[in-house]
Amino acid sequence: MKNFLMITGAGGFIGNHLIDYFSKKKIKVYAYFNSKIEKNLKKNIIYVKKNLKNLKKINNNVDTIIHCAAQTPPSVDQKKCYLNNLRIDENIINLVKKSKVKRIIFLSSMSVYGTNKQKTINEDSKPAKLDLYGKAKLITEGRLKELAFKYKKKVLIIRLPSVIGYKCHSTFLCRLGENIFAKEIHMYNYNSQFNTCLHISNLCSIIYSILKKESFNFDILNLFSLNPLKVQSIFKLFKKELNPSIKIIPVKSSKKNYLVKSINIKKYRFNLNSTLLNLKLYIRDLKFRKNIIQNK
Repeated sequence: MKNFLMITGAGGFIGNHLIDYFSKKKIKVYAYFNSKIEKNLKKNIIYVKKNLKNLKKINNNVDTIIHCAAQTPPSVDQKKCYLNNLRIDENIINLVKKSKVKRIIFLSSMSVYGTNKQKTINEDSKPAKLDLYGKAKLITEGRLKELAFKYKKKVLIIRLPSVIGYKCHSTFLCRLGENIFAKEIHMYNYNSQFNTCLHISNLCSIIYSILKKESFNFDILNLFSLNPLKVQSIFKLFKKELNPSIKIIPVKSSKKNYLVKSINIKKYRFNLNSTLLNLKLYIRDLKFRKNIIQNK
């Protein structure tokens, strides 16, 4: 890539890992952040501290944006999160209309499907009972569709599952990683199949592959892991690898997990990890984090 890549949300879990990944690929990046951040000191990364609601212009040498910036519950009140995310997304889209940006990749979420009761979902599945976070993502997806067709910008919407890895937060597996070292843990939906996870390393390689090899005008893409596992198998794996003495307490629940599939993924040439591989990579991260804490 001759021009700069702009990454928003550089201070967040996904944005920070993307910056590290692209820095190693010698790609020039503007890293926008609005919180505390551990800066990568490589020369091809330029950090910009800015509240994206107040951003006035996108640099003329930016041709691609990866829009990661978003506030997530429960760290922020749902209504405040909803309004802030919509304002940020709207401002970015309006600036892209007037800029030289050719492509934008928007990191959306499985939350756009809401409490969907289907056994499997794909990009055509209709939303049901969305929370405010999911509503904001879906509204932005609609605005991006207009950006693609009316303003001739190339738009890829990636609906993310639970992204796991070192310092992840706010998802079922991240909470499991935090609580697995306790004396006991409750396990819900233990007979359900599960594939809604992706290790951060797999996500970074997928986005890089898309930028280097793929052509898109407007597309929506579900990401997930291959070869689903039962929830009880996931708990047993974490117990075996991290805390053999923990007591797992099964809890009955009326809520069921859905499996994620994609009807659009065949046109892309990247590789998805299996569920087991994603989990093993995350367990490796948890062991690394535990060693750091113990050695302090």
